Amino acid sequence: MKFRADLVITWDSTYKILCCALYYKDALKHFASKHQTFLSNFHLCDEEWNRVATMEKFIKPLYDITCTFLTTKHKTASLYFLGLYKVYRLLGVTKGQDNFMASMVRDMTAKFNKYWLEYSLVLACAAILDPHYKINLVSFCFKKIYGDVGASQYTDRVVTLLHRLFDEYEKSSSSCSAVAGSGVTEYHTKDDLFYGYALPEQKSELAWYLESPAMHL
Repeated sequence: MKFRADLVITWDSTYKILCCALYYKDALKHFASKHQTFLSNFHLCDEEWNRVATMEKFIKPLYDITCTFLTTKHKTASLYFLGLYKVYRLLGVTKGQDNFMASMVRDMTAKFNKYWLEYSLVLACAAILDPHYKINLVSFCFKKIYGDVGASQYTDRVVTLLHRLFDEYEKSSSSCSAVAGSGVTEYHTKDDLFYGYALPEQKSELAWYLESPAMHL
């Protein structure tokens, strides 16, 4: 049998060890029945094996998400938002279960919520800018977390923040254009006769983008 060495600096080694242990479960139980020394040092009852399986099942999504973040070459903003959403949901579902992991999950949830509250809106803004998802993705995720009413409030906050960022971008772009064109000679023409005429208010590029349908994958 070959086991992966546990490394203190890499938490994912714990997951790999659990996977190996479950894979060789029958072999380990058989070996323990034949060797008393092994039995005294490494013997798990059925309940303990069930705990190992439960722990492996809990850690697997975290391991998969981490691998996605670290190995994907062309990362998009929606990738991070979806990953954190999956973690949030995983902790929420597991937290309500009365099992041996309850205390650990509560501690993890408290730490995770701190970062979720701080960064979820910014990541949601970036995820909306993915043309494959737009508002639909963010709204769906928020509904699963906060319910219909809460999701509507959070989605409105994200859209408001997006418009603020876009307005700041437009202002900075306009000021740069004004500086660049300040040396151009102005010519007064008969267009002055139309002074006071205003075109109907035009939608911003952001408004057009948000209202247009998402791209099909």
